[in-house]
Amino acid sequence: GLVAVALVAGVVSYRMARRISRPLSDLREGVERFEREGLSYRIPVSRLEEVGSIAALMNEMAERLDERIRAEVRQINEQEAVFSSMVEGLVVVDPAERVTRINRSAARLLGVASEAALGKSIQEIVRSTYLQEFVTKTLSTVDPVEGDIVIRGHQGDRFLQAHGAPLLDDAGK
Repeated sequence: GLVAVALVAGVVSYRMARRISRPLSDLREGVERFEREGLSYRIPVSRLEEVGSIAALMNEMAERLDERIRAEVRQINEQEAVFSSMVEGLVVVDPAERVTRINRSAARLLGVASEAALGKSIQEIVRSTYLQEFVTKTLSTVDPVEGDIVIRGHQGDRFLQAHGAPLLDDAGK
């Protein structure tokens, strides 16, 4: 009788363990599929209340995150379209005065290649004390700055009217 009870207890324990471990395995697999396939995958929701609620929350989180990423991509694409189609030259520099963005109009006005300018200091790409002073002044204030810049080149001097403003993050930097 004792062997029969142990055997039944073993079978019941195995089934219970399997019933609990399968949904946990599904959660693990779901997270791996989020990573491989993207956030459009949905984890199967288990009938076990605790595990099922975790799967449902993870699915909701993935959906919200996917929506946020899509919104960010749309916003970046819109900004890029506006940025590249501007007639005015636009140069964005970081606090170390390295070029982080430059549109085609600015590259043409400054006589540089857009791709070659990225990551370089403004002093490396354009030898103009007027421009260097203008950038330094813009980065040292919170107010918009205006000024005239002379850029000397092979085709003669270019006189540009410049407008600058610092772009501050949430921390004010």
